[in-house]
Amino acid sequence: MSFNRKNAWFALLGASLVLGCDRALVDPPPPVPPPVPAIIVRITPASTTVVEGQSQTLTATVENDRGSSGVTWAIIDCAGGAAECGSLGNVTTTSVTYSAPATRSRRPIKITAASIANPAQVCSVAITITPALALEQITFIRQGDIYVVDGDGSNPIRLTTGGNHYTPLWSPDGSKIGFTSWHDGISEIGVLNADGSGLRILTPHIGADTTRDTFGGWSPDGSRIAFVRSAPTDSVVQYQDEDGSWYSYVVWRSDLYVMDADGSGVRQLPTQPGAVFSSGGAWFPDGRIAFAQGGDTYLMNRDGSGVTPFLDGGRRVLSWSPDGSTIAYTTGGNYYVMNADGSNVRQLTNLRGAPVLSADGTRLVFVTVASSAEMVWSSNWAVFALNTDDSGLKLIYSHSAGAGILAAGPSVGALLGGPAWSQDGSVVAVTIDADWLGSAAGGIAILKADGSNSWGVNNTAGASGAPAWRPHGAVTLAKQLNLNGPRDVLRPSP
Repeated sequence: MSFNRKNAWFALLGASLVLGCDRALVDPPPPVPPPVPAIIVRITPASTTVVEGQSQTLTATVENDRGSSGVTWAIIDCAGGAAECGSLGNVTTTSVTYSAPATRSRRPIKITAASIANPAQVCSVAITITPALALEQITFIRQGDIYVVDGDGSNPIRLTTGGNHYTPLWSPDGSKIGFTSWHDGISEIGVLNADGSGLRILTPHIGADTTRDTFGGWSPDGSRIAFVRSAPTDSVVQYQDEDGSWYSYVVWRSDLYVMDADGSGVRQLPTQPGAVFSSGGAWFPDGRIAFAQGGDTYLMNRDGSGVTPFLDGGRRVLSWSPDGSTIAYTTGGNYYVMNADGSNVRQLTNLRGAPVLSADGTRLVFVTVASSAEMVWSSNWAVFALNTDDSGLKLIYSHSAGAGILAAGPSVGALLGGPAWSQDGSVVAVTIDADWLGSAAGGIAILKADGSNSWGVNNTAGASGAPAWRPHGAVTLAKQLNLNGPRDVLRPSP
């Protein structure tokens, strides 16, 4: 082999060895398996409010759960059993139904969903248990101003300032409040929106006008307002007391009026002097005006036409149910109820005071006040419930200041207003005067209609007059949209 051929062969061999080494150096290492994705648990909804006695379904999703094993559920941050914390039902590895317990105040709990594949991976949902009364709203008077508060005592709002107002009443749709405003010896009809805006005096009296108007009630459709107008006449009565001193007073006359809800269209109704709006209310549920005259009750159209006897023969209407189905009346010292068409008359032998009928006309409440031959013990009173078939008489609340002159005086727990039924008929509200003997601040109290419980409503101390429940038409819609209250839906925050 020649020298050149030998060198070429060695060069080729060296190149092959170098190429083989280079190939070994650049070959990639075997693939590394990807990391296992972390398990993530999520709950829908992430937070919610559940009204007592109601339920909420929760759904859990578990990301990267290769075995689709799901979750386990638990209630935490709550001491006590189902009566305090609620319960879980319809439990699966992906969903659960939470049922809220009875409560008188809003309170939070938590429900957790823990991954079965990796129990360390837990998600929680915040739930606020809300009393059913939080869906209601009450208006009342305190020191002459109008307030509203949720039925559970939350969200108190002062709607007026520096007023001297009385008898606030909600419009049927819950959007406005009508009231009587008193100043400088006269009284006028006022209206404001539920958020306190838009206050208007509908019947202003200025200058030498001494007329006094008193709010009578909203028509069922909210388009008109009934009111009483009192004005001085030219007649003056003089009299002499037993000491020989002479006195005189001006005779006033009162008449019944109606006007549009904006204050226009004021019309005097064709009634005789001495006529008053019915004890059942100025408006019958069918939209006619109800008034009493000469011991009888009459109905008339809203324009004053079509006057028709409703109850005569000395039968005096005491109350009718808001749905118009049932009427309570008294005659000859006895109490009766009947259907609105006059049928199904039955005597209530267990009734011992003027009744207030529930919304559906199946139950009523009444108040008794202790008395003696010398005086009425106004601070010794009781509230009873009764079915309209005269069964189920039940004492649901009583207050006693004992005997003696104190029990007949102020500031010892006298009943100032009510009872007023809630919309669902489960409770009634009353206003109680402060009781310094028992160190109670007074205010609005809620009484269970079955007599099982009673409690004071927070933020109502110093309330006076009758409490008025807001109609469901507006407030329930607002609370369904936002259970924090109508403040966020129907009115701006104060």
